[in-house]
Amino acid sequence: QQVNIHVLDENDNPPVFNQTEYHTSVREDAPTGSAICQVHATDRDLADNGRISYEINRRQSDPNHVFP
Repeated sequence: QQVNIHVLDENDNPPVFNQTEYHTSVREDAPTGSAICQVHATDRDLADNGRISYEINRRQSDPNHVFP
């Protein structure tokens, strides 16, 4: 008798960024939609487990509530 085993990808690899920190500044008169910083990460997982998305966490990026 033959048994087939299909191993599915497990989300076991964390994203790896090409830098440990990113610092940037934005000119006050920069047009809306201007690129201000480029970040890059890779993830060795497959399919959805390897998909990387980015977002700005307002509480971390604006701890003094400067921006409404």
